[in-house]
Amino acid sequence: MAGRKDKPYLPHGVLNHATGQVTLNSSTATLVVPAREGRSRALLRNLSASITVYVGDSSVTSSTGWPLLSAAGGGESFAAFDESAIYAIAASGAPVVTYWEEYE
Repeated sequence: MAGRKDKPYLPHGVLNHATGQVTLNSSTATLVVPAREGRSRALLRNLSASITVYVGDSSVTSSTGWPLLSAAGGGESFAAFDESAIYAIAASGAPVVTYWEEYE
């Protein structure tokens, strides 16, 4: 993977990154990563020890979202390669999702 001369560890065209953590709930979809023009990818990981979370658009539910298993269930990650906003909702409780975002 070719990098930039000023930031050789990032893929070509990626100038910036952002990270964060968001606490979810089981009643409403929560914005995890806002839409961003120039984003090349966003990576999400479920940090909960026992609660599955579901990823999707602003209308995501536990029935319609992409499941991210808890750490006990494998601690899956989710990658998005577009500029859309990413929302998530918890199956129960208040689990935390962490993200890494790369953008120009």
